[in-house]
Amino acid sequence: MSKRGKSPPKIMDPSRNPDGSFRSREEYERAIHELHNPPPVSQGFARASTDLGVDLSRRRYHPASEADMVRREEMQRPPPRAPSPKGQVGSISVHLHRSRLIAAEYERVRREQLAFYAMLEQKYGAIKGDDDSYLVAMERYEYDKEKERKKQAKVAAGTMVPFQSEAEMEAMIRGLDEEVRTRLHNATWANQRADAHWRAYDREKARKEEEEIERLRQEAERLRREYEARQEYERRQREYEYQQYLERERQRRQYEYEQERRYQEQRRYQQQQQQQQWNQRQQQHQSHARGSRAPSPPRRDEPESPKSALNRRYPVPETRPAAFAVLGIPASATSREIKKAYHHGALLLHPDKNPSNQDEATVRFQQLQQAFNILNPQGGGRRKRYTRSRRHKSRKITHRHHHHRHRGKTNRRHRHHPK
Repeated sequence: MSKRGKSPPKIMDPSRNPDGSFRSREEYERAIHELHNPPPVSQGFARASTDLGVDLSRRRYHPASEADMVRREEMQRPPPRAPSPKGQVGSISVHLHRSRLIAAEYERVRREQLAFYAMLEQKYGAIKGDDDSYLVAMERYEYDKEKERKKQAKVAAGTMVPFQSEAEMEAMIRGLDEEVRTRLHNATWANQRADAHWRAYDREKARKEEEEIERLRQEAERLRREYEARQEYERRQREYEYQQYLERERQRRQYEYEQERRYQEQRRYQQQQQQQQWNQRQQQHQSHARGSRAPSPPRRDEPESPKSALNRRYPVPETRPAAFAVLGIPASATSREIKKAYHHGALLLHPDKNPSNQDEATVRFQQLQQAFNILNPQGGGRRKRYTRSRRHKSRKITHRHHHHRHRGKTNRRHRHHPK
């Protein structure tokens, strides 16, 4: 038994007969129809035709007739091209020709309008820029046109009577003179209107320029007031800072005076205690050993050096309250105020700024710097990173090589002298 499964069914080629020969067109269409429309199998009790069955039968393949093939070919055939003007080819050239014709028509109409306006200006005295003069000229043109039409109608009807009398000629001349006079009057009136218009325009322009100048002047005045206000504010700020500096200096001097007074009181108290102790010991010696020599009185302290006196007078602060007192700022001061007070004091107490009294300036500057370091520990700069120096590395490497060399000797010793 073969292990392969069931072989797939052979697909019949609808264009060939079973013997391999080609079929005719009718046989090929019939085979295609039978392939796509298998015979229906009834279920017995089901109806032969239902709505679904009719819909499916409509969707099945139906061979096209000769009329359908002709209609399809006509639908697929491209439509005939319209004849292009002047031998040009393509729809783009047709549209271009049409647009050019439209542009030419617009240009002709524009030129006719310009010629009409020029005729109104030349014949009827219309003025450019004055709409009223154009309206009057158009009314006179319509009047002359109507008059000419009536004249032509009379000539056509044969009722036109020429002027015969001198009175009629004089009346005609007077009428022409009146027309000329009216035209001159209208032209003068139009010129006067134009002059009035330009005078009003000049007045409005001058008024706007004056308003702009006034606005710029007010703006300059406002900027000047702002500048003066800013200068006044900065002056008051400098005065306020100077007053604060004086207050800090007063507090610092008061603090130094209090420290000196306490030190003197403490020193006098210590001297009194020492004197009392010496008196007590002298009395004891006199009472217990009358024949012995009396102890000498305590020796006075030697006069202290100027540097030690300055160090005692300006001690280095060790607590935050003392540091605040040295800087002359309250304990509620912010870090910005602390830095500001430190920089201000450093500018005043630096030894380079006080060449006449460098010793006191040096001691006070050290006191100020220690107070700032207490209040701002990170102010001294970056922390130093302790890295191994090159010398230390070389020592370690040398020690390592020495250790290996010693270990090698030991191994050789053990190898030559085993236990």
